[in-house]
Amino acid sequence: EWIQLARVAYENGFHDLSLEYLDQFQKQYPESGQAAYGLILRGLNLRKQEKTAEAGRIFSDLIDAASPHSYRSLAYYLRGETNFARSRYPEAAEDFRNALAGTLEAENENPARQGLVLSLAYQGRYAEAIQALTEWRGRPNGSGREWRETRSNLIKLASGDLFQAIKQKDYQRVQSMAALLTERLDRDSQLDLVRYYQASAWLESGQRETALVQLEALTRSAGDDLAALAAFRLGDLFLQEKNYAAAAGYYLKAEQKTRDSQIRAAANYQLGILARRNRDYAGSGEYFQRVLKIPGDPELVEKAMLELAETAFLQADYQRALDLYREFQRRFPSSRQTEAARLQEAFCLYNLRRYQESQAVFADFIGRFPESPLAGKAYYGSGLVSIARGDKAAAARTWQEFLAGRSTIEDQAPMVLLLCRYLLEADRPAEALPYLKRLSGNASLEAGVRAEARLISGLAYLKQNDYQPALNEFESGLELPVPGEIREALLKNK
Repeated sequence: EWIQLARVAYENGFHDLSLEYLDQFQKQYPESGQAAYGLILRGLNLRKQEKTAEAGRIFSDLIDAASPHSYRSLAYYLRGETNFARSRYPEAAEDFRNALAGTLEAENENPARQGLVLSLAYQGRYAEAIQALTEWRGRPNGSGREWRETRSNLIKLASGDLFQAIKQKDYQRVQSMAALLTERLDRDSQLDLVRYYQASAWLESGQRETALVQLEALTRSAGDDLAALAAFRLGDLFLQEKNYAAAAGYYLKAEQKTRDSQIRAAANYQLGILARRNRDYAGSGEYFQRVLKIPGDPELVEKAMLELAETAFLQADYQRALDLYREFQRRFPSSRQTEAARLQEAFCLYNLRRYQESQAVFADFIGRFPESPLAGKAYYGSGLVSIARGDKAAAARTWQEFLAGRSTIEDQAPMVLLLCRYLLEADRPAEALPYLKRLSGNASLEAGVRAEARLISGLAYLKQNDYQPALNEFESGLELPVPGEIREALLKNK
């Protein structure tokens, strides 16, 4: 009667009451033939109360009991569940094996096999886990819902380990694990993420063509998000190789397939960059606008707004660009790109011929960010404003003041070239030549910059009636691969 009361109380969730009944049972019937079952019930109640260590000790006592009883296999199974709940996976696996080797009741066989497979998987012992899964499938009650769930969980655990191995750049482990899973488990869409990580490892190991074939196949995965991820990865690969048309095709496929907001936003961002590269400014702006409407990565939204403003600037829609740059500064005051947005605000005002406002913003930038890598552009813009107002001498003073404090001037080539042209107009060619030599002699600069520096140098020498050095400069400029107006000017002056 005490045992029956304890069982009913347990089944109805009254675990304290059930334990009281079991105490009475043990006190009144210490030698009962149901003592082993009483211990099973006590352990189950303790587990429900999350006293797993105490429950584990009770199941261990039953396993180690000298007197014979019919609950040893069940005790192994329950101790296995308890060890599993405590993340003691090696002990859990051993308990489940012992339970299955005994006379376990049919209702507990599938849960025990499930516990065995997952206990092995949590240890990274995937070959043994797959073997246990395969043996289970061959049983009369195999291949059912519990088996399918266990297979799915095994693949999820393995995918998590593969992701960590990718992060640790352990590509050999990725390849060996992926090969084990794909070769020994039936092929289906659940393994597609494993194949994606396998392709990633191949890429890092130099097996590009093999990886591309796998990624292309994965773009047809039944899982849309995985297909989109594979397409996005292919887009990145072709972008790196400057195959822009192929990259755009894969980014578009990723954007169309995915339900993941981050992938969609990233794909639209890249499509915007590529459309702008093709001078499709309207299309580019549309893609960046989409990014702003997709909830997701704040950093990507920040980048998209800045790119949208840049696209409007390139379209010569300077008022819209101005509004966007100002909005960017309001929304992202702590951004690393705030300086760039502030500088572009000044250039928008310059192009709108709002020279007084533009000059004020350039001056503010120079005052606030004197050490910024963009300071040179601010000085350059300030000089342009002076020229637009008819004061070239003021522009030259601004630029010379800036360049005088720098050890390198090559990164300010547009400013230097314009300054030197002014110095020639002002009959000050000797001042121009030192600047020009530093540009023309720097092989890292674009050929067009070096050719223009040679042209202006030649004209400076002509101003001084020094013909041979002038001829040498024109000839050196013509040796550079520069078509168009610069080349014609070099030929004419030669």
